[in-house]
Amino acid sequence: MTSEPPAGRHRRKLTSIGRFHDPSARRRTDRRHRRPYPHVTDWPRTLLVRDWCAADSATVARWRYPDRWSVYDQRPDDAIAGRRAIVDAADGTLVGYYCTGEDARVPGLAADDGVVDLGLGMAPDLVGRGHGESFATAVLDDVRRTQSATALRAVIQTWNSRSLALARRIGFVATGTHRCGEVGHEVTFTILIRHGDS
Repeated sequence: MTSEPPAGRHRRKLTSIGRFHDPSARRRTDRRHRRPYPHVTDWPRTLLVRDWCAADSATVARWRYPDRWSVYDQRPDDAIAGRRAIVDAADGTLVGYYCTGEDARVPGLAADDGVVDLGLGMAPDLVGRGHGESFATAVLDDVRRTQSATALRAVIQTWNSRSLALARRIGFVATGTHRCGEVGHEVTFTILIRHGDS
C-alpha cells in the first residue's frame, strides 16, 4: 500500500503501498556514479522478515521504478526508522521492505492512538507480476507479531490503482482522502484502515 512534511520541514517519503518521494531526487543524483541495482527475477519459495541493515539501504537506493512510478525511487539517506526487510529465505536476496510509524506516515497526517501507520515497497522487477498478496501476507504476519495496535492505516496515492486494489484484497477499507503539497504540486492520497484480523 505507497501523504507530506511537517510544517517548515521537507521530507521525502516511501513506497508502493506507502509513501511519497521527492521525484527530483533522481535528477539530483550523479548518474555517472550510480551502480546498477541487483535484479530480482524469480519469486522466492519462502519469504523471511528480518531487521533492516545498511546494505539494504544501499540496495533500495539503486532500485529504479519506471515512468510515473519513479516517485517511489529512494536515496541512501532516506529515513529508515521502523523499517523491516523482506528477503528470500533461501539466499537472503532483498525483495522488499515495510515500515511503520512516522516513516510510513505522510506529511500533514497526524498520528492516531491505537493505529499503526504502514508503508511497504517491493523490488521493481517483481512489481505487477502477481506477487502482491504473498508479499503483503508476510508483512501482515510480521506486523501482528511485532506490533500491538488494533488497526493499521495505509495511505496510497489515488492514481495508484494497482496498490489500492491490493490493499482492498488484504482487508483495508478506504475511509477518506488526504491532500498535501510536495515539490511544487499537490498530491491526493487515499486513506485506508484495516481493523484487527480482518
